[in-house]
Amino acid sequence: MELLKIPCRDGVDLGGWLIPAKGPEKGVVQINPATAVVSRLYRPFAEYLSSEGWNVVCYDYRGTGASKDPALRPREIGFTTWAEYDVSDVTCYVNQRFFGLPHLAVGHSFGGHAFGFSDATNLLDGAVLVAAHVGCYRHVRGLFERLRVWFLLKLALPAAGLFVDTIPSRQFGVGDDLPAGVAFEWSRWTSMENYFFDDEAHRLKERFASVRVPLLSIGIDDDPWAPPHAVDALAAHFTGTTVERWQRGPAHSHGRPVGHIGFFRRAHRDTLWPELERWLSERVSCPHAIAASSISSSAHSAM
Repeated sequence: MELLKIPCRDGVDLGGWLIPAKGPEKGVVQINPATAVVSRLYRPFAEYLSSEGWNVVCYDYRGTGASKDPALRPREIGFTTWAEYDVSDVTCYVNQRFFGLPHLAVGHSFGGHAFGFSDATNLLDGAVLVAAHVGCYRHVRGLFERLRVWFLLKLALPAAGLFVDTIPSRQFGVGDDLPAGVAFEWSRWTSMENYFFDDEAHRLKERFASVRVPLLSIGIDDDPWAPPHAVDALAAHFTGTTVERWQRGPAHSHGRPVGHIGFFRRAHRDTLWPELERWLSERVSCPHAIAASSISSSAHSAM
């Protein structure tokens, strides 16, 4: 594994890593993490892709994991900063470093949202969104979990952000440390029926519609945060390209739980990962073309 220092346009350096392909190269896969999830979670998945012939680059957003820097101002870091700088500049970095090789990406939760934010997405040859959804708390399944999410996102995290610049989110059961600015933006968006699409300041409907690369959107049956209708609602905004929609879960992985985070755990190496890798490989063999928007009718079909 090669440790990376990836420069952004505004002078911020991101910590990341590269696992080179084993055997003949198919291309490169960039992994965009979820909110409050550090890059080490994705290492088993990256090692699997490497064994199938992919170079894999993963990284941490500014203010998190290997990209923490005392010079940063966490209150000024938001989701939009992560998408417009970190994701965009990593995409450009990977595209230049592996120029001439097929370049695909896998985005987990917010990492999938970022494909719609980032102007660099159209440099890709295809992208996979895993558990990426319209994140209004009203879509959360189960009354107890909905109340818990409301408490976390509307009260606990933003209140903590009033006192500390970096929120120790693990103490609240929400993954790794979180910059306060992200918590504030998350809290505001989660009350909006259509999540960030209702925030007119960022023109996200237009941005999502401008994406031209083929997409695969995967929802997870036992994910209470991202039920199928919320995943569908996000996918429907990619009106400028084709979106293939899969719904997967424990029934597709020998009964093992998946949830919002678990798709990338080693338990699913022999079940959920191979079909995703096949989709990536098919993009290598298919020319990159702009297609009419469609949502696959296989949305909720079994394998």
